[in-house]
Amino acid sequence: MVWMLKGRLATKGVPFLELWGREIVQNQRPDRARRRPPPAMLALLAAMLLAIVAAAGPTIRKNAAVIAKLSSDVRMEMLAVRTSPSTQAMVRVVNESDLDSAKLTVRDGGEVFSEYVNLPGRDRARNYFVDLPKAAATVDAEISTDAASGIDHHLQAIRSAAWPIVEGRGALPPELGRMVEVYGRNRRSGEGSKHIAVVAGSENLASDEPTAFVMNSESGGSSLAAIQPLLVRDSPLTRTVDWNRALAGAKVESPPAGEWQPIVSAEGMAAVAVREEPVKEVWVGFDSAEFAHQADFVIFWSNAFDWLGDGGDSYGTAAAAAPATMLLPAESAVKTVPLTGLVFLSALGLMFFSVLTWKAPKFTDGKGFQS
Repeated sequence: MVWMLKGRLATKGVPFLELWGREIVQNQRPDRARRRPPPAMLALLAAMLLAIVAAAGPTIRKNAAVIAKLSSDVRMEMLAVRTSPSTQAMVRVVNESDLDSAKLTVRDGGEVFSEYVNLPGRDRARNYFVDLPKAAATVDAEISTDAASGIDHHLQAIRSAAWPIVEGRGALPPELGRMVEVYGRNRRSGEGSKHIAVVAGSENLASDEPTAFVMNSESGGSSLAAIQPLLVRDSPLTRTVDWNRALAGAKVESPPAGEWQPIVSAEGMAAVAVREEPVKEVWVGFDSAEFAHQADFVIFWSNAFDWLGDGGDSYGTAAAAAPATMLLPAESAVKTVPLTGLVFLSALGLMFFSVLTWKAPKFTDGKGFQS
């Protein structure tokens, strides 16, 4: 196109293809006048340009700005359970909606608490406390609303053993002192662990913490001439222990006055007794040099420490993952609209217009005749 326009400005006559008409007289000097192309030619050139553009696949951007809306959710951020002084669950709820109430359910195996609670304001948190009748293996919490909102979140806290902290007091037998050290080394205490004491003799019977009272070997006691009759009551302290062997050649001293319940008796004398009010206590009223060298010695004292420290179980705190963002996109940030078809149809229309309006150029020979 540029070449054709340039040809019209040539300073000497050259063969030239006329694309639109003008009067030319033979032997006349080259015409350097500029003339506006006819509409048909303009339409054809525009159609060619649009066809090239259509081949490139043009698009336009729509809604380029990010459109966002606030999230609408009610979720639990944390579930924590304590066992002392009573079993209680704490649920922390975060309100990320405009709702003012939601249904909170806490279960410890069976449904314990389930009712609608008042929610804090938007983007605020509140703790809810629920008393539990027992320390179950698992505690489940759920926060939900009506089905239309789709809000339904769950958390679970799992019970794990927190072994007691054992403290030896007074002049304990060397074997028992080593047992206290081994127990503490192999069974780590944790949050909620109880402190239990191991005391020689019948001192400090008014203790306000779980205590194991051990017979003082220097206090005497009665030697067992014969173990029978041997009475062993089923108890966590008596299981898996060979009491015939444990009491062989032992000296026995009955517990002091009080509400003691014998669980191991030989010849009518209580060798081991327990009581649970006001706190758990165990009376170990036998002394045997052989027993300290038996595997049953470790089993019995482990059972005794576990029993005294019962109720010190702890729960792993359950925490929900933090949301990735507080804004949820309402729609795609950027949309593109293809224009290829529209541009191509426009080019086709201009081409038809060019064909319909095209007129052939006219020439003159200098004598007034047209060709």
